[in-house]
Amino acid sequence: MLDWLNLHAGHISSDEIKAAIKIEGWQIFRKSLKGKSLEEKYTLLEALHNRYPKNRLVQVAITNYINALKRAGLVKL
Repeated sequence: MLDWLNLHAGHISSDEIKAAIKIEGWQIFRKSLKGKSLEEKYTLLEALHNRYPKNRLVQVAITNYINALKRAGLVKL
């Protein structure tokens, strides 16, 4: 089971999102997820989450991505 809440950082502000999407390499990583299955997306996001567990901006970027999947109706939290 894909536990999206495990990767979700909770409430994120618009200022945090603006900063997070500017992280070097984030847009390339995000685009690499396009066309992948939810399982593959989860695995890659989980690996990123585990690699940078204390980096708030990375956690915000991941959470923002998960929220987009939620808005699209692809995941439930």
